[in-house]
Amino acid sequence: MGETLNTTFTCTSLVTAGGLSSTGDWIAPKQAFLFPARALSIVFRGILRAKLLAALPTPTWSLPPDTTAARTRMLLNRLGRQRWHVQIQPAYDHPRGVILYLARYLRRGPLAEPRIQRYDGARLRIAYKRPDDHARDTFELSAAELIARLLTHVAPKGLRLVRAYGLFHHRRRTQLEQARAALPPPAPTPVTVNGRGAAATPFHRDGPHCPRCGARLLVTFRFYPSQAPPDRIAA
Repeated sequence: MGETLNTTFTCTSLVTAGGLSSTGDWIAPKQAFLFPARALSIVFRGILRAKLLAALPTPTWSLPPDTTAARTRMLLNRLGRQRWHVQIQPAYDHPRGVILYLARYLRRGPLAEPRIQRYDGARLRIAYKRPDDHARDTFELSAAELIARLLTHVAPKGLRLVRAYGLFHHRRRTQLEQARAALPPPAPTPVTVNGRGAAATPFHRDGPHCPRCGARLLVTFRFYPSQAPPDRIAA
């Protein structure tokens, strides 16, 4: 933890824009948002500081060698007097946007494949952005070191990275179905046309479908721009 006050916490939460009443009716928010960001930042700051201060005297904390519990407590007190910022994204018009956002945020890997520029069988050259000026640069490391770094991103056994609350909790499936029945069905996804004149493939649970005839599309070959050109053509 150190003496810096520029502390950043990343916490992503997905909540419904409304909820169910005691009679099972859907109650929509009166405003265009569920709750104000200013109020959320104050509540989040108070709860997080209280949890950290309560756990500070216990031996479960591992403080840096250049600090003490008293200095850490003073840092938390100074952070409590500063304004915290939270970011609330606007509501999506279609559930497809929510699915794509969560998929990219939760399931993306620690290293994007296009960043690997060279591999000679022993060492790799990886691209990155410098934190000071955000300029592109490269560094090299061995394959064993890369594997060791990737393994640090593997969560320990038993640690839950995603937790569901409210209507999305597994014990609230009945209430979730009531909410879905009370809400109007979502509008169909419009078929857009990209720059090449091809229609965008609509989203379906069982896979992509043809936007014209509705037949299910079968993937026979995948080609990624970061790889070398394929040596064969899909039938």
